[in-house]
Amino acid sequence: MTVAELESLRRLVRGIGRDAGLSLQRAEELTLAVNEVVTNAIQHATGRADVSISRDDAAQTLVVDVVDDGDGIPASVTGERPEPVAIGGRGLYLVRLLCDRVHIDTGAEGTRVRLVMALG
Repeated sequence: MTVAELESLRRLVRGIGRDAGLSLQRAEELTLAVNEVVTNAIQHATGRADVSISRDDAAQTLVVDVVDDGDGIPASVTGERPEPVAIGGRGLYLVRLLCDRVHIDTGAEGTRVRLVMALG
C-alpha cells in the first residue's frame, strides 16, 4: 500500500466492513483507524505497508493487519492519551479509541499493527 492507493483502500475497508455486518458508523471508524495506521507506516517507515483483512467467524470479529518493514515504533510512542499541549502523538491514541482491540508488535525488522472490530 502506498499513498496513491489510500483512497481505494478506504473504499475497500468501508465496503468490507459493511459487508461483514458493521454498522455504517463502525465501518467508518475502522476505515479511519486503518487509514491512520497505514499513513503512519508510509510516513515513518519505508513508504509502503502491507494490509490484510480477515473475518474471524469464531470470534465474530473483523481483523485488519498493517505491516511495514521500517525500524519499529520508538518507545516514546505509547498510544496513550497525549498531553493537551503536545503537538503530535494522537494517531495511535485515536486508533485505540476507534477499535475494540489494538495489538502492536514492533521491532527493528518492522511493525505489525492488528486492529480488531467486533461484528454485530
